Amino acid sequence: MRVVALLLTVAAMSAGCTNFEDPTTVIDLRMLAAVVAPSEIILDADLSDPSMPVVDPANNPPVTVTPLIVDPRGNGRKVTYTISACPNDPF
Repeated sequence: MRVVALLLTVAAMSAGCTNFEDPTTVIDLRMLAAVVAPSEIILDADLSDPSMPVVDPANNPPVTVTPLIVDPRGNGRKVTYTISACPNDPF
């Protein structure tokens, strides 16, 4: 009786794990990579008041982000993304 119960349990568990989609098939919008130039940004900022740092855009390089996105719907639809940055703590 235990053997039959064990076999039924194993069969039920294995049947539930066989319907995964092929991971190489893209069915939704997917970001594969992003190229950021320059890759490391060091801002020239006035930190005399650390709660309100002042960044002068004239002394800092522009940043270009180029995402590699696969869109199965095609037609070049617009994609919105957000960039977050973390300060480097030199200490």
